[in-house]
Amino acid sequence: MTTESEQFARQKIAHFVRRFDESYRLLAYYAALPLILTPELLNYLRNHFLRGQVPWVAEADLLLSDLCEPVGYEQYAMEQSVRACLLADMREQLGEAQLQHVARLLIAHVEQLLRHPTTLSEQALRAERWSAMAYLSEQRGTVAHEIAASFRNLLVPSAKNLPDTSNLLSAAELAHLTRMTEMLAPELRDYPELLEYAQAVSQLLRDDPEYLKALVPESTLADPDTAVPVVDVSLPRLETESESPPVPEGLTCFISYSRKDSDFAQLLNERLKIHGIQTWLDIEQSVADEILGPQTLKAIEASRYMLLCCSEAALKSDFVREEVEVVYKAAQQSHKSAYIISLDLDGFIFSSDDMLARRLRRQLVLDFTGWEENPEKFTEQFEKLLEALKREPPVSTEEQPALSEAEQLIRQLDDPSLDHKTRAKIGDRLAEIGDPRPGVGLNEQGLPDIVWLPVQGLLTLKEKHFDIDPFYIAKYPVTWAQYRVFTQAEDGYRDKRWWEGLKREPKPGRQRWKVDNRPAERVSWSDAVAYCRWLSEKLGYEIRLPTEQEWQHAATGGDEREYPWGSEWHSELANTAESGLERTTAVGMYPGGASPVGALDMAGNVWEWCLNQYRELSITTIDNSDAARVLRGGSWASSQGGARAAYRYDLHPGDRSDVLGFRVCGSSPIET
Repeated sequence: MTTESEQFARQKIAHFVRRFDESYRLLAYYAALPLILTPELLNYLRNHFLRGQVPWVAEADLLLSDLCEPVGYEQYAMEQSVRACLLADMREQLGEAQLQHVARLLIAHVEQLLRHPTTLSEQALRAERWSAMAYLSEQRGTVAHEIAASFRNLLVPSAKNLPDTSNLLSAAELAHLTRMTEMLAPELRDYPELLEYAQAVSQLLRDDPEYLKALVPESTLADPDTAVPVVDVSLPRLETESESPPVPEGLTCFISYSRKDSDFAQLLNERLKIHGIQTWLDIEQSVADEILGPQTLKAIEASRYMLLCCSEAALKSDFVREEVEVVYKAAQQSHKSAYIISLDLDGFIFSSDDMLARRLRRQLVLDFTGWEENPEKFTEQFEKLLEALKREPPVSTEEQPALSEAEQLIRQLDDPSLDHKTRAKIGDRLAEIGDPRPGVGLNEQGLPDIVWLPVQGLLTLKEKHFDIDPFYIAKYPVTWAQYRVFTQAEDGYRDKRWWEGLKREPKPGRQRWKVDNRPAERVSWSDAVAYCRWLSEKLGYEIRLPTEQEWQHAATGGDEREYPWGSEWHSELANTAESGLERTTAVGMYPGGASPVGALDMAGNVWEWCLNQYRELSITTIDNSDAARVLRGGSWASSQGGARAAYRYDLHPGDRSDVLGFRVCGSSPIET
């Protein structure tokens, strides 16, 4: 069965080829082999295999296209789904022998680079070598063994090689190693013990900032109580469920930064500590995870100030933006929140039209540009920072004008002539200033704030009538803010109680668009069921996925209309492929497309999981079978046909994609 994730990946590839030339597809084939792409490596592949077939400018076109994402300085990577499609097509079109030939050539290329000066780091070269070797069946055992040995070298360094900065270095290298192992997982599936160990290390990096202090000495690796064999390498047994250390009381400053600015952040941290200022510098979270951990959130909440190491890289970092948004959200719910001081490193905060940059300019900004070349300027600005920290943090007054602006933006949505791009921008702006609409975010208890709509009566389908017991449906699909709290809660995603009878992935799907008021996506049916169980426990009444008939009743009001708003298609009433946006929007941006019961986004934006199986509608049992489950409503990537209220789609219950979300319902009565 073709998943929608694969369909979307193929759409991206097709769009790339249509934009340029069919010959570009060949370059994409070869570029899919390495895990990490560099301009130098891509040039090498094109010259060796495609000289005369693909123009040199195709190299830059590929790296700057949406097939690739920057992951470091002059380093790029493809999404796993895109790589998988390209490699499958390469095998089919060029043959397995050619793929292995390229892999062997890549190994030789890396070995040559190792013998000569190069701008590539040792990590990058090691990644290229392992990724190439993993395509050769006779080399996979070597790759697995070398990865295990690398874990041993990082986790159990000898005392003489353990400098004072080793904690920082090991955290970064371990994070890189765990990511490498995860990316190679399809090729290393015959070594499950290695994949499980890498997952344990990743969890340790995320949940326990003091993990390096618990390392066992090398002499105890022969003891089965303290060691575990992994691909014939003795590794320290790791405790991944230990509690994280508490956030220090009286915390003054939370330092937010991107990895590119880590040198400045560490220098700043050291100077502040010299002056007796309590700080939080989250080294492990910045390099090891994709979701803010609970300790990071607690540290932000406990801080009086957030010191934002502000650069172009920082303002484009999902992590940094999410940390800043935590502060702004707290400011809207109460006046007890950190005050943000931006430390300008490159001038981008003043040249950018980004909404966040404009918002940060309203608060204190200190000029640290050129700090490396001008130590005197660093000292001067640092003194100004110390003076600011001695004062009581100003009380944020942003929330009142922000709410006023929000009300104006929300009123604009009622204009039927508003185009798709403007609606999308309004949603993004609401996310920046704090979306005040009920049902979009969290309540005062930090739990999802669901707006419930009552649904009852008869459902008519092709002259058949179905009695539907009264129930309540959520006005919107579950948003990223409402789903993220589940993934981050200590008793949330990782709690085994919610996964009884279900297949559970080690960690949640990676949200593509981390914007609070957009729908949660890359959510499987099993993820959604676990979320409902968790929310039921929190709210004290049953929350579940709607059955297919309940979903259609909420979408149509019980009659046989084609779409939530009526029987004729109107592209301006939903975010489908016809909008041209090629992404999700904030929920509720199309009030004119409301269903008769008042539910929004029941056409487009994201597909919504239903409880029942696809082939047996009466089966709503929650189990770990592979039976396909139903999806309804279409998405931003599907055409108007998929947005029809009666259109049925099916996927494996474990599938995740950036077009898959969900909406919750509850059985009557629900106290609202």
